[in-house]
Amino acid sequence: MGMIGIDDVKRGDILLVTQHPTSPLAQLIVDLDRSPQKFTHSGIAGGDGTIISSYPSSLEGLLPVDVGGLHHDHFSHFWKLGQSIHRLDLPDEITDADRDAALQRLEDYPEKRETRFGVASIVIVAAALHALIHEEQIGSPRVADIIRTAVKAGQEWASPDEFFCAEFSAVIYDLTSLPKPFTVADLRPGGPARMLEQAEPQPLIEIGLEGLLLGRDDEDQKKALTDFVATVQAHDPAFFDEGLKVVWDEILVGLGLRRGGPVPEDMSLPAAMITPRMLAAWGKETQEIRQE
Repeated sequence: MGMIGIDDVKRGDILLVTQHPTSPLAQLIVDLDRSPQKFTHSGIAGGDGTIISSYPSSLEGLLPVDVGGLHHDHFSHFWKLGQSIHRLDLPDEITDADRDAALQRLEDYPEKRETRFGVASIVIVAAALHALIHEEQIGSPRVADIIRTAVKAGQEWASPDEFFCAEFSAVIYDLTSLPKPFTVADLRPGGPARMLEQAEPQPLIEIGLEGLLLGRDDEDQKKALTDFVATVQAHDPAFFDEGLKVVWDEILVGLGLRRGGPVPEDMSLPAAMITPRMLAAWGKETQEIRQE
């Protein structure tokens, strides 16, 4: 991991950002994704020292909620908060044609385009990570149920206008179409499990779910998230205790459910379930951008 200057960063590069010092959402990602470098955010270089990335911007009340979307920021936006920005060196499988296609997709996201932060996406991937971390206590069949319904919900909620940070990078580079796609094995975080505490009933779950579904017309999309919520409630209710009150500090939350057999480790994941840690592991290495 070396140092590079702003001029070494090209439009379309994937960028990884270290932990925000006060954000509850960033701390949740550190706890669940367990990135060795504490990468909790990612985006795409917009050129001239800028990064295009998705993050929540405000919480204006219970309903309705404005949770932001894509932002076009200068690197200094993150530097002044004490965060560092790193360029990801792409693996050899990404060809010049792949990069040209990514740049073309990036043209579809000018600063004036209206987008939303992927509230559903961050909840889906957070619940999946939480279940995998505590698989020994929850039980593999129940974890398989959660992962299966998370994948289904992530697929149904895929949108060109709504994503969380790493999901946007995955969309721009069309990472779900790779010859070797990201899998459950890639999602599985390292490190020991924490002991689960007894979860209390969470009325905010229902409120958050209603908020997420408000104004949605796609019945398959609504059912996938509702099923996912029910599965997590049934099999890993402690996630709501640990995760919900953290995420609720920043964004309106909801989750979900269903059943089946074991989930194969090579099951492909939707873009909504790709994390900053997974992007870092997929690339060759990262190079920190020197602050100027």
